[in-house]
Amino acid sequence: MTKDRRESADGRRKKRRKMKKRKDLIMAAVARLSWMLKVKDCRHICLICKYYRKCREDGIQKKGEI
Repeated sequence: MTKDRRESADGRRKKRRKMKKRKDLIMAAVARLSWMLKVKDCRHICLICKYYRKCREDGIQKKGEI
């Protein structure tokens, strides 16, 4: 493989990795938004909530259960 082709392949790999990271971030945000719509009695915004993982572990609680 020539030097130019190797550099070109490295550039494509870097772009693919960058796109995968973006996709993962977007999918994580979508998951948090969908969880926020399921949980009705919480006043936090799941995108920036520090209790998101704990909330997901506890599951969806019915209204009045706390």
